[in-house]
Amino acid sequence: MEPIQHVIAKNIFETTSEVHYEIHRFIDHHNFPQVHDFYEFSLILSGQLTILIDQQTEVLTENQIFFIKPGQVHDKKQLPDTTHLNVAFSKRLIDEVFHYLELTHLKKLTIETLFSEVQTLSSSVMRTILDLIQELNVLAFQNTFQKNSLLKLLLAEIIGRHYLLLAEKKQQTKNKNYWFNDLLLALNQPENFTQGVTVLTTLTDKNQSYVCRMFQKELGTSPSKYINHLKINYAANLILHSDYEIIDIVYESGFQSVSYFYQVFKEVFAITPQQLKQQMSDHQLF
Repeated sequence: MEPIQHVIAKNIFETTSEVHYEIHRFIDHHNFPQVHDFYEFSLILSGQLTILIDQQTEVLTENQIFFIKPGQVHDKKQLPDTTHLNVAFSKRLIDEVFHYLELTHLKKLTIETLFSEVQTLSSSVMRTILDLIQELNVLAFQNTFQKNSLLKLLLAEIIGRHYLLLAEKKQQTKNKNYWFNDLLLALNQPENFTQGVTVLTTLTDKNQSYVCRMFQKELGTSPSKYINHLKINYAANLILHSDYEIIDIVYESGFQSVSYFYQVFKEVFAITPQQLKQQMSDHQLF
């Protein structure tokens, strides 16, 4: 068995930084197995990476991510033509990100449970990450401040838009029906909920009656009401934070009937879209 390599934060991070990134096409096996005193995640951009950790094997493919916590002995192996992003960050920085997102109450669940699972990031999260990587790659290498800012933003993007959302859904259900948690997570994406209840047949292999029973059991509502709530909340945000016309927002949020949109909006918010828009104009910046 190869000796374990001990990696410490002060040898990884620059003097003014608590985060470091590398894009790997190859793995130097002389560096493994290893253990370190900071957090790290690996995100697969293409190909397949295998992580051996805590006597378990985790296989990651494109758009999948896995976190390694301080003190975990691990090894990595990847197939040819594989590219993965590796980001290391300090214990203090993870606290800072949760505090910044105002969701410290979900930190324990996220770190202890979700960081130990392979996760698949949505296409929208991946697009943002790839844009941030592109920005990082064209920065002047001496610009440490901007690099640190972009890396913190990347970390907040992943935790805020994926892990904390998943943690909230797991807190809602508190059961072992992981497929249902995954379904709720997928439904939170506009490209899915704007399709209405018909999207359920593409997001899960469960039959519709079983899905309906799970919604009623776990959330006390029907799939159509749950999806309508997502759509109407999306519409309200567009009213508050865009200059779209209300008629455009109706269809952008997935409603096919203007009258039905107004009916649902009034039921949920007890005001009309125009009244909400008026509230926005009272606080408009420009």
